[in-house]
Amino acid sequence: MEYESIRKNKRYVFFFILSLILAFFVWVILEINDNFQDRPGEIASQWICESPYIIIDVSEYSEANSRVSFCGETLDGFFDTLNDEFYMFCGWSNEGEAIMFSGSYRYSWGKNKLILRVEDDNLYGGKYKKLVFTPVPGTEVTPE
Repeated sequence: MEYESIRKNKRYVFFFILSLILAFFVWVILEINDNFQDRPGEIASQWICESPYIIIDVSEYSEANSRVSFCGETLDGFFDTLNDEFYMFCGWSNEGEAIMFSGSYRYSWGKNKLILRVEDDNLYGGKYKKLVFTPVPGTEVTPE
């Protein structure tokens, strides 16, 4: 009788360890998939956000590939992504470039929107937590 209970416990331990290993592999696969998401320039070359008014042109990475409307003025900026993070810099600070916005991003395929989850809003003082961009019509990138 005691032998049967030890055998059952070994079986439970085996299945528990196997479940942990499978869960780990699923987590790794999901993390890899998340880090290799499409960059905005692979979907469309120009993006527009209505509130606040921001245009991003990712067709070429130059010193100014974005324009932000701020207090009636248009600021030139630079938008870039790294893995699932984004950064939008502006050259208006005395110390060189300043981060206007930064955070993480994702593309919503069903809604055809680029969603920037803002963690640092240094331009508007934390007013915006999410910026939603849509592709400018006619700038969608077609796969070759």
